[in-house]
Amino acid sequence: MSAENTTGFAGRVAKTFLRSKLTPLIVVASILLGVAAVLLTPREEEPQIVVPMVDVIVPMPGASPTEVETQLATPLERRMWGIPGVEYLYSTSRPGAALLTIRFKVNEPLEPSLVKVHQELAAHPELLPAGAMQPVVRLLTIDDVPFLNLSLHGADQAPGVLRGIADEVARELADVPQTAQVQVLGGARRELRIEPDPERLRTLQVSLAEIEPALRASQAQFPAGALVGGGRRVELEAKGYVMAAAQMRRVIVAMRGDRPVYLEDVARVTDGPEPEPAMVVTADKASRSFEQAVSIAVAKRPGTNATELANRVLAKVDALKGRLIPSSIKVDLTRNYGETAGEKSNELIEHLLIATLSVIALILLAMGWRSAVIVAVAVPVTLVHLNEQTDQVRHNFQGTRHLS
Repeated sequence: MSAENTTGFAGRVAKTFLRSKLTPLIVVASILLGVAAVLLTPREEEPQIVVPMVDVIVPMPGASPTEVETQLATPLERRMWGIPGVEYLYSTSRPGAALLTIRFKVNEPLEPSLVKVHQELAAHPELLPAGAMQPVVRLLTIDDVPFLNLSLHGADQAPGVLRGIADEVARELADVPQTAQVQVLGGARRELRIEPDPERLRTLQVSLAEIEPALRASQAQFPAGALVGGGRRVELEAKGYVMAAAQMRRVIVAMRGDRPVYLEDVARVTDGPEPEPAMVVTADKASRSFEQAVSIAVAKRPGTNATELANRVLAKVDALKGRLIPSSIKVDLTRNYGETAGEKSNELIEHLLIATLSVIALILLAMGWRSAVIVAVAVPVTLVHLNEQTDQVRHNFQGTRHLS
């Protein structure tokens, strides 16, 4: 009896929709909404999942990698492991700095995870040994992974030329809407080197301790090299408005009576490419020859269509050729997640169409054209409606993530 009532109820519902004049309108609206969802859903290579990663960088000037590991990295590792939600922890000990990457479990909230790390570091200042500076904490997400990589290379260039061109190109690409971060890797960066002269320092009675605050007060906009004295090496970075070595030479570092002591009186100041740059090379498979290169990595904002953004960035690069990028410089595309994401999305849609047409053809041969027409309407409407719901869930999920 219950089954009959259920069947009767289903029959009455079906009969209502069959006789209703709104049914064709609902079907057409569902199809249009599904098509719009297919067109508007961003094509992305990386899944939009929440996997918080926090980088903790602690400078320790003058320390060797062994000292950094034993005195700084290892105690921090033990303390960070106690944070709830931590799944993996990686550390790197370098000369003068320690880098810890703390990866939380999937779907752990982003901002609370970052706050946990901050609170743990603030609650345990004893973890930082003498000589260590305040840690720099940075939150990383899946969107920080570059989706587009470009390599610039060409004929033998003077040190720093490729890097200078890449920096200019990166600034132009950063203006493309929806780009989040544009980074330049490799090449010789511009460096202002300050080499104090011990004899001049002794003659003018100026100490290294007086030079450092003078450089910070000068507000230079690039690294100020290193001070070496007393068996120690102190890395300096000045920030501000001094733009050239000639201006830096005229910085007053001390006063002796009525006479100012300029930086050029006690040190040698040079402006040029760094002596030991990070190396990026590209190889030609045909000739098997290696060539110096510079890489530009482009990351996107969350929820951005990687395919469309990649096309806009590459169009910008084409517009820069011959104007900012000389003809002697070649630009190779070494990574394009926008292209692969578009290919996978189109392949999925193609397979869905093939499967739908196959089912319709099978029903047509086995049950006749009336059943085939019903399936031809029902299957696409169901698929596009599911795609519409999936797109809505995705946007709601991202909205919840941004509000958390």
